Amino acid sequence: MMITINDKTYDPDDLTPEQVSLFNQAMSAQTQALQAESNAQIFRVAEGAFAEALAANIAASEKAAAEVPQVVAN
Repeated sequence: MMITINDKTYDPDDLTPEQVSLFNQAMSAQTQALQAESNAQIFRVAEGAFAEALAANIAASEKAAAEVPQVVAN
């Protein structure tokens, strides 16, 4: 595997341990950022689904309450 930085390619064997560590940290950060973006999309979809379910549940409750005959005591 070669590493390309600023259009220059490096062999990891030619880098210092610190440089390899920095590269690995950069790749880890990139992977985690992509995962966070994916998770955010999932959460946005879930939020919308829960909001729709809540609205449907409230509408069903209101409809059921409207269908129950009201008893008025005199």
